[in-house]
Amino acid sequence: MTYTNHAMVRSLLFSEEQRFREVGLQMVLRDFPDTDSLAVEYLFECSSDLLDTYRENLIRYFPFLGNPFAAPLNHSTAHFKHFDFLAREFERFISSIKTVMPHVSQADRKQTIARLALLPGIRYEVQHLIETEWGSRQAKLFAQQAEDEISKRSRKQIMMFLTYRCNLKCPYCFASDLKADDMPAEKAMEIISQAHEEGINTITYCGGEPTLYPDFSLLLDRMKQEGIQTYFATNLLSPPKVLKKLSPDYVRALIVHVAHPQVYQGDQWDIFKKNVQSVRKKKIPVGFRINIYSDQHDWSHLFELIDQTDVKDIQLAFAFPNTSGSNRHTTIKDVQRLIPSMLDFMDKCRNSDVRVVFSKPVPLCLFPEERSRELIRYIEYLPKCSVHEDHFTHNVCFSPQGDVSPCLSMMDCRHPFSSFEQWEDVSRFCRSHILPLLSATTTDACHHCFLYYRRICQGACLGHKRSMEPFVCH
Repeated sequence: MTYTNHAMVRSLLFSEEQRFREVGLQMVLRDFPDTDSLAVEYLFECSSDLLDTYRENLIRYFPFLGNPFAAPLNHSTAHFKHFDFLAREFERFISSIKTVMPHVSQADRKQTIARLALLPGIRYEVQHLIETEWGSRQAKLFAQQAEDEISKRSRKQIMMFLTYRCNLKCPYCFASDLKADDMPAEKAMEIISQAHEEGINTITYCGGEPTLYPDFSLLLDRMKQEGIQTYFATNLLSPPKVLKKLSPDYVRALIVHVAHPQVYQGDQWDIFKKNVQSVRKKKIPVGFRINIYSDQHDWSHLFELIDQTDVKDIQLAFAFPNTSGSNRHTTIKDVQRLIPSMLDFMDKCRNSDVRVVFSKPVPLCLFPEERSRELIRYIEYLPKCSVHEDHFTHNVCFSPQGDVSPCLSMMDCRHPFSSFEQWEDVSRFCRSHILPLLSATTTDACHHCFLYYRRICQGACLGHKRSMEPFVCH
């Protein structure tokens, strides 16, 4: 057991020197549960300008404080086989809130409710505590503020498939079985206008290769006019006129797909490197994305690229099956087999001062226990994707034909967008297909896992979960 000098930590937390505050924050998180009362007290007492930073650190270190994809399940057994240490920390966190609440004055209740509403993962427990201690009226106020906070922090987005055409032939591409259609320009402009009316502030373009779309530059102009941002994935083998258009004025970030060496033909690799350096000079944030489906990948070209471009962010993904299963992809069993080589790759990145994040969820229970404990504390692991956000419309996809699908891995679940009378209808359509998959178990370990019962781990990408058993779309 670690015994922390609470008075010293409090002096650090409220120091005027930022470096001292950072040390104090590290001690609060590192020494939990000995610092459980400090963690809660500082949530209520820290200044407004530090609140967002503290909230982000709390949710990163204690994932049960983040937004679950559904209401947590009840669990009656004494402990969990997986991530029981988080279950114990959860109990300590709730217990500390319960201890503090009777001492909150009437005048301070409003701010206390506002601060607790910042932690959506425990909103059901907190609402019960407030109702027990302060009454139903205050509990209803908290419930509304908690919902408002989730909505306020949401970055509403849609995904537009402008074209399925591409100038590469990656064997693991999920769009490889889709007809190479282009979205009519008038349809694309109409969707941008409708997105603006719905308060959607981000459109991410998909493909194929979206920059091959003939009117891509015009779309960027229209989005800038409407005040809508974009970030998108690209192989960056873009036409010169589009490459010239890419700038921070139009593009918030680029997720640059680095293919395996055998995919590039002729001088494509040299063109690609030149284009990466070009967008870097324009100060556009760039991250590399790689897909893994074999333990025989040679990534020496990637590390050479990192040295040449100084890109320090990599998104790591296991290739998921497309709707026909015809692409090169991994299964859950493959993921388990590939984890040693993937961890070796991550260690090499760390040694090169490169940050690695998972772009899609993977079953954390498949990792060695020591490594899984490390991963769950940091943002490189993604226990769930964003598909449940914005009332299950965050990953909604528009096809070139004008159909709507719930996410990239469910392109065969289609419904004409023109048949929806309002955005709530889109939400119900997406939810009906997404939630059953999110809630389904991935491995036997799910039944004994704290993350699963708190609904903060979906087990795997929906594309992988769909391939595990038949899933009928209506």
